[in-house]
Amino acid sequence: ITPRLNGLPYFYKPPLFYWMQCASFKAFGYNRTSIRFASSMMAVFGICLVYVVGRVLNGRRAGLFASAILASTLFYYAIGQIVTLDMTVSVMMSVAMFALFGIFKTKCCRNLLILLFWIFCALAVMTKGIIGIMIPFVVGFLYLILGGKKRISDFYESISKWNFASCFVGIMLFLVIILPWHILVCLANPALETSEGIFSLNPQGQGFFWYYFINEHFLRFVDSSTAMREQPFWFFIVLAPVGFVPWIFLLPKAMKNLMSSDDSKFRDFLSFAIVWILFIVVFFSLSSSKLVPYITAVYPPMAVIVGLFFSRVWESLKTANLRVQKILMISLGLASSFAFVIAYYILAKRKTLEPEVLEICFWGALAISCVMAIISFLAIRFYRREEEKKFWVVVFVGVFLLCASFNVNAAMAQGISSERLAEKIIELRKDEPIAIAFNYGRFHDLPVWLNETLLFIGEPPHEQRFGWKREQHLHKHRIFLDGQALKDFLKNNKKLWVVIQSKSFGRLNDLKLPLVKKEIARNQNTFVYEISLKDEGK
Repeated sequence: ITPRLNGLPYFYKPPLFYWMQCASFKAFGYNRTSIRFASSMMAVFGICLVYVVGRVLNGRRAGLFASAILASTLFYYAIGQIVTLDMTVSVMMSVAMFALFGIFKTKCCRNLLILLFWIFCALAVMTKGIIGIMIPFVVGFLYLILGGKKRISDFYESISKWNFASCFVGIMLFLVIILPWHILVCLANPALETSEGIFSLNPQGQGFFWYYFINEHFLRFVDSSTAMREQPFWFFIVLAPVGFVPWIFLLPKAMKNLMSSDDSKFRDFLSFAIVWILFIVVFFSLSSSKLVPYITAVYPPMAVIVGLFFSRVWESLKTANLRVQKILMISLGLASSFAFVIAYYILAKRKTLEPEVLEICFWGALAISCVMAIISFLAIRFYRREEEKKFWVVVFVGVFLLCASFNVNAAMAQGISSERLAEKIIELRKDEPIAIAFNYGRFHDLPVWLNETLLFIGEPPHEQRFGWKREQHLHKHRIFLDGQALKDFLKNNKKLWVVIQSKSFGRLNDLKLPLVKKEIARNQNTFVYEISLKDEGK
């Protein structure tokens, strides 16, 4: 019921994504594929979703274009490779909002769409909290209000008694999905007698209800010191279009095309999508907590807009007047043909990268640079010959190859994985206890690779500190806050393997303990040391 991370209560978010991760581990074991499986499958689900939406709106070609565009969108592809809740909650909310548009615009399958809306709102809530229901509701409300009296009255008059019945059933399903866990986890983690009430800003003695609803949903939004992820207001205003590269070059043209369409369904969808995109960007821009993946949900409607545009002009590309967009695509291809090599030489100066990773990145950067040079040459050739379809086919191929190179070249910007150290520990270890020293965030994946709960030297990271303080007395045997606690442990256990970064050696020495240190393994600037107390008789 209570999510835990390395043995400590983790009240940070609801458990659905964690359950998906556990299911992946059970099915495929502990490896790089299983770790990313849940996020990647949700990304694929999102791609299938925009295919369905595009096909419903304008046929199979629109669905194929929309799905291809989303799959090759820079941020969407990248976030689909990362272990984060944001891809899952974004896709869940996207299903709910596409269903909501269908509820507004058609009587066909409306009862099913109503049920889908409530079910996927519930799944979004179980992934990342209240935003899972709040964002779809506000987007729908704003769409109706901004459409004026006619849009509101047309929708109201189209509602049948069966729609109301379906809505009631949907609400019941929503509550059945979200309430059991929330109630049980609140009961399992009540406020202590030392708490000052749920409306207090003091976390001392508070329970799950306060931390989850007050701290995570309110204080993190309004208070930058609570969020600790502060960025300028314009952060997402700039990032949202950058993340849609390269298709952002076509978005204004696509929006203009749909707005001027004689078919009202295209104009209506564009209006709904604009409200969807703008609300998410504005909402998270107002928040004190800003991370890049937060705006992942803006890309499915963008992909459908551009996909609809391509499906409408594909047979008449010469009259679509895409000269500027084609020049921008060629420029991007040419820039990519040398950007990766330059990035390699800049990032290769980081001494923390493993030699094998550097070699892979070198050949990967060289390969993608050569491929993009060829793609750019072909694009220029077809552009000069005015072979429109061939030009855009080459562009799609180039963009897909560019995204595929992310898997290889992104390693240059990442930290060192704990997987290599874990392999050495498993190979050399007998039964020695293992502790992470000071920087859990750097080694957060080590408990996964070792498949065990580890000891810790120092205070737990910020996101776990609230849960740890509630159970501090239960973890004194494995979380050593000071030198005395570590010394008491070593008196009883003789030896301890410590996983530590080189920059943390000084903090270990500051404990002022008479330690014997023996290096067991290392990987660049990360080490495994065996420590024990010096024999006081010597």
